[in-house]
Amino acid sequence: MNDKHQQVDQLFTQWAKASSPGCAIGIMQDGEIVYQQGYGMANLEYNIPNTPKTIFHVASVSKQFAAMAIALLADKNQLSLDDEVNQYFTEFPDFGETITIRHLLHHTSGLRDQWELLILAGWRMDDVITTDDVLELLKNQEKLNFKPGDEFLYSNMGYTLLATIVELVSGKSLHEYCEEHIFKPLGMGDTHFHDDYTMLVPNRAYSYAVTESGFKHDVLSYSIVGATSLLTTVGDLLMWSNSFQDDSVWGQDVIDALHTQGILNDGEQIPYALGVVVRTYKGLMRVGHDGADAGFRSTLIRFPDQNLSIVVLCNLGTMSPGKLAAEIADIYLADVFIEPAEDELSPIELTTEQLADKVGVYYNAELAQIRRLEIHNESLTIMIGTGMSLVSLSNSDFHLGSVPEIKYRFQETDDRQRQLIETNASSPSVIYQHMPTVSLSATDLQAYAGTYYSRELDISFYVLVEDDQIYVRRRKHGTTQLLPAFADAFTGNIYPSDAFGEGRLSFIFYRGEDNEILGFDVSGGRVRHIRFIRKSDG
Repeated sequence: MNDKHQQVDQLFTQWAKASSPGCAIGIMQDGEIVYQQGYGMANLEYNIPNTPKTIFHVASVSKQFAAMAIALLADKNQLSLDDEVNQYFTEFPDFGETITIRHLLHHTSGLRDQWELLILAGWRMDDVITTDDVLELLKNQEKLNFKPGDEFLYSNMGYTLLATIVELVSGKSLHEYCEEHIFKPLGMGDTHFHDDYTMLVPNRAYSYAVTESGFKHDVLSYSIVGATSLLTTVGDLLMWSNSFQDDSVWGQDVIDALHTQGILNDGEQIPYALGVVVRTYKGLMRVGHDGADAGFRSTLIRFPDQNLSIVVLCNLGTMSPGKLAAEIADIYLADVFIEPAEDELSPIELTTEQLADKVGVYYNAELAQIRRLEIHNESLTIMIGTGMSLVSLSNSDFHLGSVPEIKYRFQETDDRQRQLIETNASSPSVIYQHMPTVSLSATDLQAYAGTYYSRELDISFYVLVEDDQIYVRRRKHGTTQLLPAFADAFTGNIYPSDAFGEGRLSFIFYRGEDNEILGFDVSGGRVRHIRFIRKSDG
């Protein structure tokens, strides 16, 4: 066996067995598939292994195909990327701002994310979710996260709208349009947009999650496309990726459009282009996208100048195909890297005393985001879910252990106020201010109890106090605890079984002139300032 192939196989050893889900991978160089392999099982109940021909749901890797459909329509002058979105939808909310197709493509529209809205509105992610469900939710929205073009913030809502625009303009569903204009021309015979969750698909992988007792089926019942729901194989994705190596298929104008990065209102260029992220890796240009839905994890990356494409498709939620694809790239491109990896600092050990002065609650008011840091198992831990450890690079610099590209720096202002700076390669840095913590008695907590209603989501949240703890109860999601963060601010989870858990929502209560609590705003990672008005006391 080729030495490089052996090195690739070693990356997947822990999943290459009949008792575990796993993945399929494919590598193409200079237009030829140089290696394909499957690891682990596509279906544990029937002992069906993953192979290069296994069909996977690829989640957000789907977005580049919706974007291509838009780019092809624009190339034929059937629409313009600068068209206002509201001209396509009779019930589009009047936000008092202009949102264009270009904003949707680059995630700069300010539209709140559909998945977080649905969960807050009482949906479960294993419910059957259709495009009509999302459009119905959109029409009741009263606010944007920000003025269109001011920021980049990932919004699946935008790509659901793009799929609908394709249908309105072409007269064909995204499924039909892509079949005719993309999949058939490229010979992608195992690829389709899965717009009906009841559709039978031979040879597809099932989705799995890890539990304390083993694996379980992680149900996915989407009947919605654009942002997600492409079903495909590693071989088909490699053919797609290779079609951009020259202009013989799409034409240079369409290729250039797909790789044109977004520009914010202040002139800043963002990495996100049309359904793909353009950035460098060890000095080389890399184009790609990751995906995650239920237990499916996927990535497709391409190094255009080296004519190398890598696909990793997985059916286990704990796998990290982006990291694995980067490690495959390390094997194939070791001799041509221009720069070392971005992390010039090596991990160091800090004492508990050195870590202790970083513990606390940090808040960014504009984003309504809270970060809580504690020490667990002698490591500084950011309290997302059960906690995610930070790796010390210096006394003030850290990165997230499981996602090294997310970095944290602690600093003090001139007036000795502590700050936490969070940096992610795909979005601007965020500064969080250290906040004084509060200690609340049962009587203090009782002041927050009551029924609160959101017109935008058409749902009531019930805040209650039991055994000196405060909780929120919501439709379909039961009762979950809120944790005091600072004055009139709490954190809570977005979904009881969500692995991200506690740190995903902030509840910021507001008061009237008489100091009476009138309601709260709830915000998450991709939704901001959804107002709930108090309807009754607890």
